[in-house]
Amino acid sequence: MENNQKKMIGIKQSYFNRNFSWTLFISVLMFAVIYSCSSDGFVDGNETSDIVKSDEFTAFTSDCELAMDKFVSYANTLTQDEFDELMYNLNNDDYMSEVVNRAGLEEDLQRIVKSKKHLLENKNYVLLDDTKQFTLFYDHASPIQKNNVSIKTRTEGDGGLNECEQRQLSDYSWARAKCDLALVGCTCMVEVPLAACLCYAAALANYADDIRLADRSYEDCIRNLNK
Repeated sequence: MENNQKKMIGIKQSYFNRNFSWTLFISVLMFAVIYSCSSDGFVDGNETSDIVKSDEFTAFTSDCELAMDKFVSYANTLTQDEFDELMYNLNNDDYMSEVVNRAGLEEDLQRIVKSKKHLLENKNYVLLDDTKQFTLFYDHASPIQKNNVSIKTRTEGDGGLNECEQRQLSDYSWARAKCDLALVGCTCMVEVPLAACLCYAAALANYADDIRLADRSYEDCIRNLNK
């Protein structure tokens, strides 16, 4: 009984830390993006367009999107307690390896590793710092997520998004860009099976967590609007 209580306290503390970390991440990176956009050294628009249109960028973001969607679908089969346990075990090799197998993600991770290798061979992309890479992924994600938000919330009328939907769109785009960037940064020893490479699984789990937080924020926003 005592061990179970300690475990639940740990899971709740982990949940608090995730919310705090997400808020801190958004605040710091928003400042960095604003500063970068106002800097004379910001990446040239033509170079950005060339990167986004490249086969390497298209393949990588497509592979990541498929893996993100698959992990979110898996996460949606879990109860809140089961999901909290998942997030609590992000640093547990055996646990996360089993999650990758249960979610059927090993082939998806192999594709990500392959397409990431090609992306990192793109001469324009490798010149970008982390903030500019994030901005690139965010700008790419926004129109895709706008369509997802419109379908999910069934916006009617002129097709515009209300305040809550706009916030959800922004949260979705940030979550996806954050995951894209995390997956780019994943490195594992060659001899380590992908299913046991915690970095990829943790990035996808954090994405699923961020989507849950975005949906919860949307629901809170709708309730406040209807008051």
